[in-house]
Amino acid sequence: MKYNKLGLFIEEKQGRGEYTFSSQEAENHIQCTKTALKFALHRQLLKKRIVRLHEEFFLIVPFEYRIKGVLPPTWFIDDLMHFLQMNYYVGLLSAAALHGAGHQQPQQFQVMVTSILKPIKRKKIDLKFFQKKHLDSSQIIKLKTSTGYLCVSTPEVTAIDLVTYSKSVGSFNNIIAIFSDLIEKINPDQLIGHAKNNIPISILQRMGLLLDFVEAHEITKGLHQWLFDYHTPKVIPLRSDKQFDNKNINQKWLVAVNEELEIDV
Repeated sequence: MKYNKLGLFIEEKQGRGEYTFSSQEAENHIQCTKTALKFALHRQLLKKRIVRLHEEFFLIVPFEYRIKGVLPPTWFIDDLMHFLQMNYYVGLLSAAALHGAGHQQPQQFQVMVTSILKPIKRKKIDLKFFQKKHLDSSQIIKLKTSTGYLCVSTPEVTAIDLVTYSKSVGSFNNIIAIFSDLIEKINPDQLIGHAKNNIPISILQRMGLLLDFVEAHEITKGLHQWLFDYHTPKVIPLRSDKQFDNKNINQKWLVAVNEELEIDV
């Protein structure tokens, strides 16, 4: 369908529950020159009716979000990733929050992608992308949102990623607090299955220690048996950026606990 005004095109999309569009899509559906479309986009940007999220990709901001000037990332991240032609899943703190784990909504929306992608910051939108070369459907569940579906890391993959990217999610105590909520959704067999997918042994040792801290022994039992039956773990520090000695080594996981652990409340 062709429109003679950008505003009509935007209203029609919003009426269908769609909140994103590309410059190319607008050009295909609006009867005007490229120059006229450029000025029309500029006017809508000034009115805060739309937000330019990534070069030729725009968000439609409904009235109820006009003061904030932004949409929840869960409304548009899937469309953005399809526009960029990238495999992805919502991960880390953002995935934990979607699984009901964690005591507060993270300010930064964290997404795992297969290629390097610069962070996106627009108004109150803060998107951080983490490169993960091996990303497949076994690591993902699809959650229904008000605008479609969203790819999110499974609880098991979320747990592994939180330890792998611990420097980007706060302290280990923050991870422990998340684990205390997340363990109800972790499947021990699936955790082992993902652990076998070229995850560094040191990551699994640290994760096992942190899961045990929240009494998730039924989850870690099989992981520990597989890890020590088929590998030869060495003593590692919990925090690799701090010195450690042999006085406080967890003998089960061979992790030198060089940071005081407690659950943040």
